[in-house]
Order: sequence, then C-alpha cells, then structure tokens
Amino acid sequence: MANITLSFRSEVLERTVPLRALVPLEDAPRTPMPALYLLHGLYGSEQDWFQYTRVMLWARAKGLAVFCPAGENAFYVRQADTGEDYLRYVGQELPAFTRKMFPLSCRREDTFIAGLSMGGYGALNAAFTYPDTFGKAAAFSAALRPWKRMDKPGGGCVQRPEYAQALFGGQPEQWDTVTLARRCGAQAPELWLSCGAQDDLLGENIALVDSLRQAGIPAYFDQPPGDHTWDFWDREMQRAIDWMLP
Repeated sequence: MANITLSFRSEVLERTVPLRALVPLEDAPRTPMPALYLLHGLYGSEQDWFQYTRVMLWARAKGLAVFCPAGENAFYVRQADTGEDYLRYVGQELPAFTRKMFPLSCRREDTFIAGLSMGGYGALNAAFTYPDTFGKAAAFSAALRPWKRMDKPGGGCVQRPEYAQALFGGQPEQWDTVTLARRCGAQAPELWLSCGAQDDLLGENIALVDSLRQAGIPAYFDQPPGDHTWDFWDREMQRAIDWMLP
C-alpha cells in the first residue's frame, strides 16, 4: 500500500493544493483500481481520515485507492465571494487528475465519494452534481443546510453570518442537498447514509432521507448508537466500504 502525500496545481482553485492518497499498487486484486474520494469535516484537513480511522486497513483489504483532498472550511461549494469552486474541484478535477496519476478505473461503477459532517454534505452534493462520475456516495453525520447554523450560538458551526454570506451568497438554497438531488433525479448514484442515534444532526439526516425517498431517490439509512465522534465514523467507514465493494 503506497501512502502518499503530494501537492499539485489546481486549475479550478487556481493554486497549489495538498492531497493524501492511499494506493494499493502491490495489493490490488484488479487493475484498473476502484477509487474513493473521502472528504473531511469542518476544522479538519486531508490528514484526518488517516490519523483517526483504520481506513487504510479497510481499503487495503478491498484493493481500493483512497484520495483525501483539503476542503478547508469551504463546505465543498463554489464560494460566493471568491468564486473558488470546491464542488467542481472534488467532483470533476480531482477524479480526472488522479486517473492520470494512477491506474484507476474510469468506470462510474468503480468510483465512489464519501465524507463526514461537512464532508458528508459535500459528498452528497458532489454526487448529485456529477452523477456521471460517481456510482455510489456515502455520508456520515451529514451537516446539512449549514448556513442555518452560522448565526446561532452553540450551533456547532462557524458562527458568523458574514461567513455564511461569503460562502453561500444571497441565495443559499441553491446549495440545499434536496434541491440538488431533485435536479439530478433518476441519475442519482446509489446512496448510503448514517448518523449516530445520539448525534444532534440525526433529525435533519432523517428529514433528508425522507425527502429523497419522496423524490423517488432511494437511500439506505441507519442510525446505530453513536455520537459526532471518530469512533462512530471509523465503524461506519468499514461498513460503507463493504457496501461499496461487496
């Protein structure tokens, strides 16, 4: 398993960006390899999944390449104030770059995206925006409609209304996950969502799944015991990888 830290120039973000990669070059049961693009949460970095979970073990057992970009605190959307398009970066540019660098499958059925909290929100939005790229998407404890928390003390988010304005602009509903899902419709990839039974985000995740099903978009959902913690995400990551590559 090659454990790689690299940087490259992103034409979409117009700067050099870091990337962590796990590539089972010597262990892959098949080539081209399936790939997972794995997004971190708020206040996190591209290192988080490797530091706090056993994703390397799960990926190696399946011959799965894993790529973790730096999403900063940008919620993986196109920034209203700067125009930096994190959604296009993770949904389009990053898969294209990694396919040039490594022997990855270009098939939708072999390409996955997942994330936790802010990254869960980003993974779902990328999956609905680029359904031709991703065959499956998983979200753990997704932090949905984040602009709703940015002016509420104790909301578990960046609590500055001006930050919400800088990210989402005057029409944040364009970044609503259900809106993007309905626009995607029947092209939506397979979905796997989970949120801990003790997590404050459980209610909005249940509401999301209900809205998706009402829109005719099926989604697996589970609420096992757990909170907004790495212990929960570590367990769920293993389950999700087993779902991606049964």
